Amino acid sequence: MVSFEKGYRSGCHYVELNVPFTKDCVPVLYHDWTLESSIKIGDVENLGNDGDTYIYAIEQLTLEQFKESGLRTEYKTPRVSLHDVIVGLPTDIPHDVEIK
Repeated sequence: MVSFEKGYRSGCHYVELNVPFTKDCVPVLYHDWTLESSIKIGDVENLGNDGDTYIYAIEQLTLEQFKESGLRTEYKTPRVSLHDVIVGLPTDIPHDVEIK
């Protein structure tokens, strides 16, 4: 959410929220259909592996698994649900929600 607020305060007209659904039907924020994880997630089928990266479809994971899936980015920001963002995003920031 920090990036959304910084982007808007830096001159963006609105923020875009990409929203896929988890296995337990929770809308979450994530740009892609798949995510890379640094950890193996239980018995969830890995869609690919380059040795130290596991690839999962968002729809394969529960919300809990999605949030705890091990970040592969330099930013280390937590993964969040749509609810987390709607409640936490300042109300003066316009946003475009894209349900995937």
